[in-house]
Amino acid sequence: MAREPLDRDVGLHMTEWGVPVQPVVTVNGEVIYGLQEKQEIAFHHTPLSERWEEFGSPTIIGYGGAAGGAKSHTARAIAARVAFQWPGSSTIIFRKTLGEVESNHVSKIQEEVPGNLFEYRSTPMMRMKWVTGSYTYFGYLRQDEDKFRYQGPEYDVMIFEEGTHYAFETVNWLIGNRLRATVRGAIPFVLIPSNPGNIGHFWFKRWFIDKRYDPDRDEQPEDFAFVQAYLQDNQILCKRDPRYVQKLNMLPEPWRSWLRDGDFEAGAGLFFHMLDRRVHLVDAFTPPAHWPLFAGFDWGFNHPWSFGLFTSNEDGTCYKVATITGRKDRHEDIIGKIHDGCRAHHIDPARINYVACGLDTFQRRGRELGYDGPTLGEKMIEAGFTAIEANVERVRGATNLREYFHWDTDAQGDIILPPMLYYMRNAGNLEAFEVLETRVSDEKNIEDVAKTNADDFGEGGDDHYDADRYAMASRPERAISIGMDQSISAWDPEVLAHESEQLRRVKDLPLRRRGHRSHPEWGAR
Repeated sequence: MAREPLDRDVGLHMTEWGVPVQPVVTVNGEVIYGLQEKQEIAFHHTPLSERWEEFGSPTIIGYGGAAGGAKSHTARAIAARVAFQWPGSSTIIFRKTLGEVESNHVSKIQEEVPGNLFEYRSTPMMRMKWVTGSYTYFGYLRQDEDKFRYQGPEYDVMIFEEGTHYAFETVNWLIGNRLRATVRGAIPFVLIPSNPGNIGHFWFKRWFIDKRYDPDRDEQPEDFAFVQAYLQDNQILCKRDPRYVQKLNMLPEPWRSWLRDGDFEAGAGLFFHMLDRRVHLVDAFTPPAHWPLFAGFDWGFNHPWSFGLFTSNEDGTCYKVATITGRKDRHEDIIGKIHDGCRAHHIDPARINYVACGLDTFQRRGRELGYDGPTLGEKMIEAGFTAIEANVERVRGATNLREYFHWDTDAQGDIILPPMLYYMRNAGNLEAFEVLETRVSDEKNIEDVAKTNADDFGEGGDDHYDADRYAMASRPERAISIGMDQSISAWDPEVLAHESEQLRRVKDLPLRRRGHRSHPEWGAR
């Protein structure tokens, strides 16, 4: 097939809806893809644009926010531009499911691009071969294990459409393993269009909204950029479906704020949406000697084990003191690390009243640990810990944690109901807190937290959450104050009944002292 030239320097093009767009893929005078103003800004953040350096030269670009921001169209336009600008290159577009990637991209490109510019095959991988020798692949990431489907090819460009639908470990693994230049002149980059919400909300927010980067992963601030898009930025959709915004207005919170307003601050961490680092994180301190200490433990070998150490003050407010963790450790090593971790936080392990352990702590793991001796629970008891079986009921445990995290403010924004669970600010606790921030509801049971496992490198998973759930499930349920929202007067029925009872008890006191029982409460004499 002969290569078609990519026309350059084409002026604004007017669409059928009367909206001007900047052509980015024009072949033989025909505009294949054009971008509206906000989409064009996203394009200029990519190495495809001659203005890339002017926009900071990022290589990981987030785009989107509100629903209707033309994210899918932007993804297809940029993929097509890559195919023509870097002949022989490879791009892959991901969606969560096979059906989504077929309907949102494969079918759309077949409708939007003249058939003489590509040929499509659905097996063994869905892909389009362009006349330039470039390839655009289409993939899906319904589960974390799906990433291994794509460990063979190398990609110059990766597009994770609806990025918040994926776990951080999935995206990070694919970028780290499969993104690299395959042709001369290509500068690899990643485009992540997305709305707020879902399982990847927190890492997307961390990268593009909060701009908090992990030096241990060599995340450099200059590599990241974000272009916020709103519904009104997509004038074509607004003209085609002017009532679309009314549909968004009907959504419950936080989905309304996420999809209508593109607000990543609304309901961060879907299940524990009340979590706020400004509220729930406190400076570390050594608990007074009279405060009780307790812990939760979630066992793991291939995936990490987690030991959460907690304390409680006189009012029942709890503080997580430390998170101690490890992986592929023998029983003695786990106990040793727990001892060392406690002492590093100025805690004598002998002070811990009890450790609420997951049930597998008391199961024999001979094959994995190389012997069939005492269980870890038995070893912990030998080491001086009071190891008990935790209440592992998932829904009740999740609800209990949510109650402890709950807080409220008045109209002025002042806290009138503080949370009853805080995390001391240290490295281990920050890691555990991030796990809690990323928990989402289970699709099959919205009252439960979705179960996630660590990857082959021990990253991700819900081990810290399980350990904290076990610890707090051992505590009394948070008391609900009836005085927060109402005042009690002297004439309320409850007050009058209480006063009547007290008066009766006073009148009956002399009779009781003489041995008489004149009231049924004390029974017949």
